[in-house]
Amino acid sequence: MPHALIIILFSEVIQSITLAYLFVLIYSWRKYVIFREDRIRNAWIILIIIQLLILSGALLKYFFITGRFPLALSLTLLLPVPFILSNMYQDWKENKNSNVMIRWFFPVTVILIIVASLPSLNTFTGKNHYKEGGLWVKQQIKSDEKLLSTDIAVTYYAGRNPYNRVATESWTGMQSYGREDVYRILKNNRGKDFDYIAISVKKKYKGQEKEIIKLVGSPPTKRLKNQFGDELLIFKKDKTRSSVK
Repeated sequence: MPHALIIILFSEVIQSITLAYLFVLIYSWRKYVIFREDRIRNAWIILIIIQLLILSGALLKYFFITGRFPLALSLTLLLPVPFILSNMYQDWKENKNSNVMIRWFFPVTVILIIVASLPSLNTFTGKNHYKEGGLWVKQQIKSDEKLLSTDIAVTYYAGRNPYNRVATESWTGMQSYGREDVYRILKNNRGKDFDYIAISVKKKYKGQEKEIIKLVGSPPTKRLKNQFGDELLIFKKDKTRSSVK
């Protein structure tokens, strides 16, 4: 796997579990307190390897992974964290009168975890812009108009059934398509069959925006951004303009 793909995979996983929990996992691995029973620890490692293989396959196929892709791996990695923290607390309680490092290690770790968790108090997933975008489309779109979206949440809030099968020329699929399907539809000039197009762009893939605008053929009618800098671009197709072309 090229170095760039490894970096993408690593950064997505770290972003998902946060540096604080990564620190806890590294510490506990060095101290040999992650699932002390070999049978349980080996099963945990096998699950991690399986998830890594799945993610690597997705990365090789699509050359990007969205925030939800590494979710299963992140949850698997975090499985031992409650037990690790419990072990750390017991060590701290028994040795809290020892040297300064031992006395402060556990409290500082807890503070780091709390600080890392603070952004989630503002929003659970950072996808409120999907809801806002979907509701905006719902106010604009007519019953006979079609929506093309990379995200099921947008389709749902737009008042459309994301699992309702629709036909587009010779291609049949859901109203919410995978990102690769949306790109294929736009590249094959089938985007003209849709009245509204909603495409999400991650902050780190900002360079895709120009390509998307070029494929759609017009600038976005509305932009919505979350606290991480990710954007939802909503395009309203101008039928009059399209017919002139």
